[in-house]
Amino acid sequence: MNRTARTLRVLLPVLALLTGAAAAEGPVAVEEAWIPQSPPGMEMMAGYATFHNRGTGPVTITGAASPAFGRVELHRTVHEGGMARMKRVPHLRIEAGGRVRLEPGGLHLMLMAPRRRLAPGDEVEITFTTAGGRGVQARFTVRPRNGAHHH
Repeated sequence: MNRTARTLRVLLPVLALLTGAAAAEGPVAVEEAWIPQSPPGMEMMAGYATFHNRGTGPVTITGAASPAFGRVELHRTVHEGGMARMKRVPHLRIEAGGRVRLEPGGLHLMLMAPRRRLAPGDEVEITFTTAGGRGVQARFTVRPRNGAHHH
């Protein structure tokens, strides 16, 4: 048996397992993705969107990254002692056929250390990672503040 055939014999079962795991997660769409414009000098911004799991199995979002920010985290607004606080959320589970909404006052993205000033109309790419290692890319549009709730 030649070297190529041996390599394929080893790799094909591994690829089948990986492909099956990714397919079982189901496709996730990120809809209505936006970022409110922040005041000058602000080192944190928020991001909002709706995740729609169009697959037949649950999907767990475990992380996010963007070239436009130093760090991207999933947070939840909680009220403690009359104060609103942000608590980091380690993962986000989206049931098969389900939707999870990131919105002001609830679940949201914390976009930290912007690499440049963002203006209304700018688009930012954010890639979400799933528990199965699959990447889900989304484009977020910066909207003018216009009194919108933001962090």
